[in-house]
Amino acid sequence: MPSRRQTVATLAGVLSAHVVSAQTDESYSSGALGAAPYSTFVSTNATPPLWNHVLPINDTIKPQLTSGLIFIGPRGTATHQAAPYIYNQTGELVWDGSLDGYTQTMAYSVQQYRNKSVLAIWQGQFNAGGYGSGYNLLLNETYQVVGNVTTDNLAGIGADIHEFKITSNNTALLTAYNATQLDLTSYEGSADGYILTSMYQEIDIATGASLFTWNSLDHVDPNECYVSPGSSGTQSLPWDYFHINSVDKDSKGNYLVSSRHCHTAYYIDGTNGAIMWKLGGKNSSFTGEGSEFYFQHDARFHANDTQVSIFDNGATSWETSEATARGLLIDLNYSNMTATLAAVAIPYYNLTVAESQGNVQIQENGNMMIGWGQNPWLGEHNSEGTPLWAAQFGVGDVQSYRAHRSIWNGYPTTLPSFVIQSNGSTTGYASWNGATEMAVWELLGSNDASAVVSLANTSAVGIFETNFTIPSSPSYSYYQVRALDSREFSLGYSNFISSSNDTVLPPAATQKPAVGAANATTVASSASSQATGSSSASTSGAGTTKRASLLVTISAVITACLCAS
Repeated sequence: MPSRRQTVATLAGVLSAHVVSAQTDESYSSGALGAAPYSTFVSTNATPPLWNHVLPINDTIKPQLTSGLIFIGPRGTATHQAAPYIYNQTGELVWDGSLDGYTQTMAYSVQQYRNKSVLAIWQGQFNAGGYGSGYNLLLNETYQVVGNVTTDNLAGIGADIHEFKITSNNTALLTAYNATQLDLTSYEGSADGYILTSMYQEIDIATGASLFTWNSLDHVDPNECYVSPGSSGTQSLPWDYFHINSVDKDSKGNYLVSSRHCHTAYYIDGTNGAIMWKLGGKNSSFTGEGSEFYFQHDARFHANDTQVSIFDNGATSWETSEATARGLLIDLNYSNMTATLAAVAIPYYNLTVAESQGNVQIQENGNMMIGWGQNPWLGEHNSEGTPLWAAQFGVGDVQSYRAHRSIWNGYPTTLPSFVIQSNGSTTGYASWNGATEMAVWELLGSNDASAVVSLANTSAVGIFETNFTIPSSPSYSYYQVRALDSREFSLGYSNFISSSNDTVLPPAATQKPAVGAANATTVASSASSQATGSSSASTSGAGTTKRASLLVTISAVITACLCAS
């Protein structure tokens, strides 16, 4: 295993080869930086996809944006590391899920469970046919798993990749795919064929029990859809005639289901599974310009169930039906059964379809947060469809199933990462994967543990990794960093690192981060810092009195810790 010093040297080489600034860069767009540019760091092995801000945010646009961080799950053959990621608005990394062991994901978002925010992450096996079988993990604000939700009583078929949504009743909506043998001769298939039925369940998260199960083959004839068996319909490649990819639930207890291959959003009775109306497709219950879309994703109710948002892909890998993908907001008039386009958003970068994936998230202020699916782009449009900002996170085969903006307060139980490099001058590098409330890094020095001295404060706002010069005089045998929030509450301490970077000692017991009451006081002020990542913090060394009292408290413990080495 390489030493810490060797690892740092390797990372430094990678850094110089791959990192470019997070701004508009023509070399990025042209592919000159590779199919999937990514960032590297000195203090951690994180390698998140790098953003290219093609439509940057200016001072006019900032007030039009809601608060929150950005959640995407980059994947695809060109992606350096497929995993769930959290970014701030400027494209700076906040959390790299691969460092916590999470891999390729699709259904991934912040949700509310029992009035607390949880990070929901799908994990499992992908099928070449475009579906999967696995489970959905719920992570609390300390990134600890507090729930594991999958299907119930489906003969070993796990939760599919496409959907996981927690309802206001603390139940979960999830999808599943099941291959069934069926005579397909009436559908231009074989007599001993296999069909892929789309299913969804509503699960009681607390017990894991299914409260409702729906099977597409019980309610939707395959002739209603647009995909023929072709070369599929076999046991190894069942015919995916329906292809469910989202489920929503309204205030009446009924469900809205998106069928990609039927070009239809189905409204389903929550008591018996009967179809109450259809939006789009061959037999739409509605007329009007809002009733047409193709190979769509992510159908959601809004405005007391009188509006539906949909990501209109306009194509699939074998067929193109429109000139471009679109984000749609559709008004539904149930009196005359008309569907009217309230807003249409088209890609900022160029007019092109999205052959797979994609979503539209309606923000509290009406803005449309859009992930463009197979195309490695994300951005935001106002309520009228005008683009506000746009960024790309790859050039080649880099994708993200959805993109969301949400408020998230993360308090990792891991220690902050801290590394020292010497190359003419001595520089410290600090980061903390998943910590959202950080405002300042405080550098501490110690010689013989008779005292721990506060050396300097450096702003960490909006930056994943912070670097700072280690003073040459006076010098210390050991260094450490402490993370402070915007109110100068202590969030956590790194290990002690020797000035030669070859000895690592744990922080003192009284220095371990206290997740809970102290952190709770900072939540109210966190939203504004998540909006654009542009807030400022003092670097003047304020809080000296607080630090002085801390040093007295921990001195004896530090002595024991250092002397024991």
